[in-house]
Amino acid sequence: MSRQQMYTLIALNKERPSDGLVNDIYKLVNGSVAAGEMTQDEALEIMQSL
Repeated sequence: MSRQQMYTLIALNKERPSDGLVNDIYKLVNGSVAAGEMTQDEALEIMQSL
């Protein structure tokens, strides 16, 4: 998943929090860190924006 797609999910989550996207976002971010696609710092920045 691209960073842009991830930020799109975050924006959707802010508009409609009841959709339960937070868990999906956590899984995607954790997977990206595990795959070496982003650093822990980048992941933390994304999680703090939720």
